[in-house]
Amino acid sequence: MPASFAAARRFACVVVLTIAALLPMAVIAAEGPSKEEPIVFEADLLTYDKERQIIEATGNVEARQQDQTLYADILIYDQVNDTITARGNVKLIQPDGQVTQADTFELSGDFKQGVADNIRAVFADGSRVTGSGGTRSDGVTNVIDAGTYTACRPCAEQPDRTPIWQVKAVKVTHNEVDKVIEFEQAWIEIGGVPVAYLPYFSRPDPTVHRKSGVLAPTFGFQSELGGLIRIPYFWAFADNQDLTFTPWIATAAYPVLEAEYRGSFTHSNVHATGTITQDTTGQLGGHIFADSRYDIDENWRAGLDTQRTFDRTYLRRYGISGQRTLVSRLYGENFTDRNYFVANAYAFQNLDENSQQETIPFVAPMLDYNFAGQEDPLGGFTSLDLNGVVLTRQEGTDTRRISARSQWDRPFIGPYGQLITLSAALWGDGYQVDDLELNGDNTYNGFSGRLFPSGAVTWSLPLITDGEMIQQTIEPIVQFVAAPDYGNSNRIPDEDSQDFELQDTNLFSLNPSPGRDRVLEGSRANYGIKWSGYAANDANASVLLGQSYRLSNTDTFGNDTGYDGNLSDFVSALQLQPRRYLALTYRNRVDSSDLSFKTNEVSTWFGVDALNMDVGYTQLAAQPSKNLEARDEISGTLRAKLSRHWSTRLNGTRDIKTNTQRTIGVEAAYEDECFLFSAGYIRHNYDDNDLNAQNVFLFRIFLKTLGDFKTGYKPTL
Repeated sequence: MPASFAAARRFACVVVLTIAALLPMAVIAAEGPSKEEPIVFEADLLTYDKERQIIEATGNVEARQQDQTLYADILIYDQVNDTITARGNVKLIQPDGQVTQADTFELSGDFKQGVADNIRAVFADGSRVTGSGGTRSDGVTNVIDAGTYTACRPCAEQPDRTPIWQVKAVKVTHNEVDKVIEFEQAWIEIGGVPVAYLPYFSRPDPTVHRKSGVLAPTFGFQSELGGLIRIPYFWAFADNQDLTFTPWIATAAYPVLEAEYRGSFTHSNVHATGTITQDTTGQLGGHIFADSRYDIDENWRAGLDTQRTFDRTYLRRYGISGQRTLVSRLYGENFTDRNYFVANAYAFQNLDENSQQETIPFVAPMLDYNFAGQEDPLGGFTSLDLNGVVLTRQEGTDTRRISARSQWDRPFIGPYGQLITLSAALWGDGYQVDDLELNGDNTYNGFSGRLFPSGAVTWSLPLITDGEMIQQTIEPIVQFVAAPDYGNSNRIPDEDSQDFELQDTNLFSLNPSPGRDRVLEGSRANYGIKWSGYAANDANASVLLGQSYRLSNTDTFGNDTGYDGNLSDFVSALQLQPRRYLALTYRNRVDSSDLSFKTNEVSTWFGVDALNMDVGYTQLAAQPSKNLEARDEISGTLRAKLSRHWSTRLNGTRDIKTNTQRTIGVEAAYEDECFLFSAGYIRHNYDDNDLNAQNVFLFRIFLKTLGDFKTGYKPTL
């Protein structure tokens, strides 16, 4: 009996060594447990051969240390040869979730050498590697022979079934110091078919989240650039900063160098991307997009956003962006209680075909201050908006403006449930202008200004009916606005109010103008009716119909904006969602004289997860005052989920007015937990004489944990 107790004590020490020895055999790096830590183990039978100096534990061997557990059928320690052997259903479970299995483990006493048969490891990220055998040398390097690696889960019904993708390599090596897994003479198989041979490649082990190295290349075809391949190199030169350099090689264009920088600091972050190349004429081409923000303290922050390109068509030609106007902004802003202040500087770059950059303004500074007051003793609420701006052009009008707007609103609830709001506002603006065009060839240089008071009474009466199946609300709305018949002088430039149109969203505004340079002159009555309904099955709908009547006929915004004569156009809006598989939004503007449609805007989504479609339709009448032609366009996307993993998508945009297909695209995709494949085609017909129609072939393969293989063109629809 005393010998048994002694053997048990010696065996407990051996288990400590065994755990420490087995941990390095995992494919990812893991530190061995401290030999000082106590170990709890269980076994059906424990024997000690004193003559041969062999300790053997058999039957459901389980050894636990903290959160690590080792299972085996047999565990043997040979004291003479200083070897440790674990046999039969050997499994090691680590705290991070990694599971390493083998038929047998044999380790040297110093734990620097080892051999495993039929090794299998499942990592914390779900990926796994198997091999006919494994060796450990120098206490650092683990090698698996004839290794197979995949991130796909085994099939529950057929666990031995070939995964959808796997990497088969003659040798898989894991370096615990460098934290990298290397594959030698490797084939990538998809569906059991070899598709790519790589003499060598490597990837960080799952404990590494960022590591410098070559990323998966992207490739594809675009009609203007030809065949295209991009090979990114990721450089993590600091814990909080990295750079990615990506050369583009195209068969029909000069090479492009792309760079991306990311930095995250204690109080700031920076993200910048850019490209540079040379076109066939020897001219430089390229772009830079950058965003940065600095949090000065809990109330102040500042930032710089940059968007610039060398060439007007460059972004669309290279598939980088479809933007038509690039905006660069330098700003600083403050948030304090009910106060907000921001100082901005803007630079614009217009990429439209007929644009003249010399006439585009540079805005610096633009200062805004907003204050929202609490309820005063009279029950009203005061707001104050201050603005100052300087606009400078190389050619055209230079403007300096100061503006102040104050408004007071007092809501009431009448005895019969009426909602009444009294509003009073005073707006003051001062302008200093240079080279402001008047009539003909005349220009004006000097000061101009205005003081524009206004007041309003808004009345509405929500009438609610609450039925068993539906709750309905009918709300008539009437608003009377008193304002002077002056305010818009030809000596006041219109810089920020050109994009105006009467809509349901601004019908009941004191000043429906989107900016400060134009005000709606004259007194007027705005009226409308709103209906909304909510059903027990979550179906809902709402309708608004309204119009404005002006006491004076001024042409503040032009006849094409909805204010033509005393009576404005009718505006209406409909929102409908009768079931979860249908949602519809519709807005229009109808001429009050002949009931012709001036605008129609429809957006709808309908379907279920397996089959759904969204459609958008826009019809706009010509707006000569803005130099805008009539527009009639429809766009849509159809999505179908053919099975659990297969899906398709079809989208397009068509110009009905010119009978031109602007874009059309089709895509098919397969996706499961470890693999994504998609292929598609897009044709883009640009409304720009300097850009040819483009045919783009899209192709993408994503292998979880290994990366993306895809086309290098980003369509700008």
